[in-house]
Amino acid sequence: MTVLNGICGLIISHFDKPVWNRRLLLTGMALTIAGAAVFMLTRQPYAGIFCLAMLVVKGLLIGKGGGLP
Repeated sequence: MTVLNGICGLIISHFDKPVWNRRLLLTGMALTIAGAAVFMLTRQPYAGIFCLAMLVVKGLLIGKGGGLP
């Protein structure tokens, strides 16, 4: 689901609709948080750490970009 969200984000970024970009960004963050929680609850530490790393990278990129559009 997170990969499909990213693909949709690439497609929608060409339409100049900031509302869609913001919704996709928030959806991607929520999916990453949910994925990390599920992996940690099912005791799969490597996948959980990978999801948390992706979340940190997304957060840093959002912070460098000046926040949500």
